[in-house]
This record gives sequence, C-alpha cells and structure tokens, in this order.
Amino acid sequence: MGKQELDAERLKPVLLELLEDDDVLKCLRKILGLDARAPLPESLDDGKRRELERVLTESRDRLERKDRELDEYRSQLERAGRDVEALRAQLTQRDRDQASLQRRLETSLNECTRLQSECNILKNRSLLPPAHARLLARVREDEELIHRFELNNRQDDLDLLLQAVAVLSHEGNLRRLWDLYKGRCESQRAALSPADEGLLEAALGWHNVNGADSPYQLERPATGSAYNYEKHMRPPLGMGGETIQAVWLPGIPGLNLKPLVATE
Repeated sequence: MGKQELDAERLKPVLLELLEDDDVLKCLRKILGLDARAPLPESLDDGKRRELERVLTESRDRLERKDRELDEYRSQLERAGRDVEALRAQLTQRDRDQASLQRRLETSLNECTRLQSECNILKNRSLLPPAHARLLARVREDEELIHRFELNNRQDDLDLLLQAVAVLSHEGNLRRLWDLYKGRCESQRAALSPADEGLLEAALGWHNVNGADSPYQLERPATGSAYNYEKHMRPPLGMGGETIQAVWLPGIPGLNLKPLVATE
C-alpha cells in the first residue's frame, strides 16, 4: 500500500481481506464481546466502532511497515546482487592477470635457461681449438645426425666432443655416417658440403687413433678420369656418361664403400 492515504474505495478490499483473517475476526469478536463462533453484528455502537477503527488502523499500519520492510529487503538483495557481480568480475580479471603473469614467468625462466646454456657453451668453446669448435658447431646444427646417433647437443662443447668421438669413431657408426651422407648427396643431387666432409674425415681419424692395423683413408678419384662401376658408384637415376665430372662423396676402401661420383 505504501505511504499514500487510503480512501473508502481502496480501503474496502483491504477490510474485506482482513475480515477473512481468523486472527482479525477473533480480535473483533473479543472487542465486541461476542462468542468466538458468533457472527459479527451488522451495526455497532460508537465505542465498539471506534475500537474497530483502531484495530483496522493498527492492521493497516502493520501492513505499511511490512511493505516498507519488504522494499528495504528487496533493495538490499539488489545491492548484494550487484556486489556479487562486481566481485565475480574482479575474480575473473584477477585470474586472467595471474595466468598472464605465470606465462611471463615461464617465458623468463626459459629465456634464462637458454642464456645460461649459451653462456656455458661459449665459455667452454673458448677452450677448444678452432677446428674442433667448427666441427662441433656443425654437429649441433645437424638435427638429422643428432637424432640418428642419439647425441646430446645440449651439452657443453667439451662433453659433446667426447661423446662424438666415442660414438663416431666406432667402425659401425662410421659406416652409418657415410650412409647418412650418401643419402643426403643423392637427395640434394650435389656434393657433400665441406663442413660435412670435414666431420667425416675427423670421424675417420678418430677411428684410426683407436689402433686400427690398416688405417682407413678417404678415396677421391680424379675428375676427368674414366668411370669404373667396380671402383665407383653414381646416383641410381638420371645420371649417364663415362667420365667423372665431380666427386660427391669420398669412398672408404677399408669399409668397401665406393666413392659416389657424378658423371657426364
């Protein structure tokens, strides 16, 4: 009902509603001095009428207070809802900020680890002769070689050098290294790069240091000489002619590996 004054027409339904309430009827019967089950009289004297008006006024006041309390509760509930939404938004933003900081921290840690590794590599690299440093630089960048021979290119140069010598000086691995380079020359249809040939020659030298009775040597036939299938080999497809035009991959006679040559 609010605070506005009730006129006769608006008061009538309220009164009817109150008269249907058992507690109100009991109160009225008590005021009128009637039995609890007796019907209300159709006419009242002045005293009882005033008492009835007082009861109705008090009932109306209680209803207005309840309306005001309900409005206040509703306002409080709406404010609480807004506060909850604001807190939820703050939590969501805080989660995003925390995730962003976590990613930045991980990136910084990874970068720190990488820089520390590079620092160690550079520090140890200065201890190696330039020729060995160049060999190890080639080993590090050759992912196919690293994978095939299971080398750990995260080690510093001294440790990687020891591992490369131990692995590539073995006769079986020396043959596998030559096969790796043969496939590379055939797929690229070009001679082995100087860096790769230097590593092959170094591996051959490491093998010979182990005390081989007949040290292995690389064989490079002279360009312009005649091609001999018993001594030389050439790519399986798209190559003819009987004159050696270039040596793509030196042979290793001690391992029965023929030089891979291009002919014209």
